[in-house]
Amino acid sequence: MAENIAAITGLTLPIEEGTPDGCCDIYIESLSDPELYDLGDEGYLMVTEPECIRIFAPTYTGCMFGAVTVEQMLWMAADHRSVPMGIMRDYPAYEVRGLKLDIARTPYRYQQLQDYAKIMRWYKMNEYDLHINDNDNANIQGATMESHAGFHRLESETFPSLKSETKHVGFPQENLNADYYNNNPDYQGNPTYTKEQWRALAQMTEELGMYMVTEIDLPAHSLLYNKYAIENPDNIDWLEGGIHYTEDGENWVDLPAETPVSMNMWGYTPNFLEEVKVRFPQFLTEEVPAE
Repeated sequence: MAENIAAITGLTLPIEEGTPDGCCDIYIESLSDPELYDLGDEGYLMVTEPECIRIFAPTYTGCMFGAVTVEQMLWMAADHRSVPMGIMRDYPAYEVRGLKLDIARTPYRYQQLQDYAKIMRWYKMNEYDLHINDNDNANIQGATMESHAGFHRLESETFPSLKSETKHVGFPQENLNADYYNNNPDYQGNPTYTKEQWRALAQMTEELGMYMVTEIDLPAHSLLYNKYAIENPDNIDWLEGGIHYTEDGENWVDLPAETPVSMNMWGYTPNFLEEVKVRFPQFLTEEVPAE
């Protein structure tokens, strides 16, 4: 808050613990009684007086959202240094206010993911859903595993060669400047985020009052995982063998549940989740078990 107020007002405010002295303070207090003022988990009570702003909330998130409101009022003020006087009791009308970002098909620089989280704080959003795996536009006639790409954005120690392919979603290959797409630092590139980056991002979003969801979508978006199972680049014993296509060869993702490769793909998933769930408990899977 102090950093944001400095950017908005040009004022550098010291951060101190204690009780309000009634003069020139922005005072934030965590309420000991969570039921007081009926604010819920994310609400706050704000009292603005001629020489003091006081924010009361039962939770860290409520205190932070009160701070955001102060920043917003200062930003909107003509002089960036005044706020209206009065009493405000503010709480969200909707429990979940989130953003779902497809970082699989559209790659983003790591800094962009951080910047989106900061923007979400400004609008008091509380759920950041990052969709880390997908296929490119493969649901068209004549699609094959060779002509379409799969994407997965989080590193794996268990499956170290699991990397996103470099084709751009929905973009004609003849128009794609591969060097610009893959090697230009000013473009998003083709990132695989490290676990250290992911852990830091989860910590950052938590401090901004948000819940970060890492979403793996299966089986519909399992192209890259099926390719990995078929090619087995890391020589994993239980991935060997299997039927790659149906007899008619018409459906490139038609790997029936009873075939070894498909079963291996299903086996891959819990192994990867087991690897990451200890470090990243906020995982969401849209997995439909094979019948």
